[in-house]
Amino acid sequence: MFRFFLTTVFTLVFLGAISGCSSTAEQEKTLSAGLVTHLNKFKSYPIASQLAGVEGTNQLRFTIDGDGNIVSYELVHSSGNADLDAATLGLIRRAQPLPKPPANLMKNGPITITAPFIYSLDGNI
Repeated sequence: MFRFFLTTVFTLVFLGAISGCSSTAEQEKTLSAGLVTHLNKFKSYPIASQLAGVEGTNQLRFTIDGDGNIVSYELVHSSGNADLDAATLGLIRRAQPLPKPPANLMKNGPITITAPFIYSLDGNI
């Protein structure tokens, strides 16, 4: 049996500084949890990669607007396997729109997030 893990670690990179918001960390945590839950619904582990025993981790950077629409996305670190990389790119396309970010996080425009996607056959991260 295989397991695919979308890690709950997101690095939020804001396109502008957030000031005057004491609950920013809590809102980032809420956004992160919502994104993980949402993206997990669209994950897939390519069958050919499973059968070949291929595992890997890649990183995707994506920018979302206040409505949860993906403005842009790019693979910033390859897993070293084209099928796993394609699965991650397909996931982000299928998952649109994403959950709306909290309004306070959007004061300075879109949010850019870099997230690791881990493909593991045994569930070890």
